[in-house]
Amino acid sequence: MSELPPRAEVIDALRYAVAPAVGATLAVAGVAGVSLWKLTPYWRRSMPAASVLALAAALAAGNHFRAALPWEPGAAWWHLAGPAVGLALLAELLARVWPAVGQLLRGLVAGIAAAAFTPPEWQAEAQWTFPLLAAVLAAEWGVLVAVGRRHGGGTTCLAMAVAAGGAGAVLLHHNVLRFCDVATFVQVSLVALAGLAWLSRTDASAAAAVAVVPVVGVLMLGRFLSESAVSWGSFLAVGLAPLALALLLAVPRRWWAAVLAVALVAGPVGWAVGTAMRDAPLKFDTPEKWDG
Repeated sequence: MSELPPRAEVIDALRYAVAPAVGATLAVAGVAGVSLWKLTPYWRRSMPAASVLALAAALAAGNHFRAALPWEPGAAWWHLAGPAVGLALLAELLARVWPAVGQLLRGLVAGIAAAAFTPPEWQAEAQWTFPLLAAVLAAEWGVLVAVGRRHGGGTTCLAMAVAAGGAGAVLLHHNVLRFCDVATFVQVSLVALAGLAWLSRTDASAAAAVAVVPVVGVLMLGRFLSESAVSWGSFLAVGLAPLALALLLAVPRRWWAAVLAVALVAGPVGWAVGTAMRDAPLKFDTPEKWDG
């Protein structure tokens, strides 16, 4: 049976992970929204791009306090993950400004990110790993973009927040806390953006689309860099859960689409987290063991 986390750890997580990410999200989205509203009557059209900036701010703020991902390449191969996430955010921002090159940029960056998330020895010995991960990233990114166009608002943000929360839970049981932190930054930022989108009747689906990259990325990094009793199935179920949102492409835009989106993702995520809890109950006196 899992232990409850010590109160000090919970308070630290709220203070240094959740609060900075939520605060940065609200600040950037709020300033961007007000500025655009002052500048143009078509300000709502620019809010998807603003949501990407808000997610980037959340990752930067959370990372400042928790030092989860290095933003500069270092000696270890996985230190490229931070720049890869930054590149994905830039690509989604540019794709919203110049839609004509959007899919090309997303596909290119999906390949670059997959290379950053895959150990060099796997790329040499299990050569199928890198192209498979690139294909999954590109497919999920594309699905979230397409679903966001159809449903918009905060629907995909809420669904991806469930996936990010599941990734954090699996990584917590896998005992790789730094990558759990990254998933938490994404989760709370997307929840905040979903709320803002519904309140302001704007669209934050761009942030949900690009969130696929850090969520899948930290799952793969955690699995490659550390060993635990958590099975591969838990990682795969969470990592592939966003693909289920493709079913929303056949659903009309209604209020209940958000409920369906959450349910589609929550099914595999719930199974993954339950399996991780069974396989590796939490022990808070166990130090991290990984190859980073």
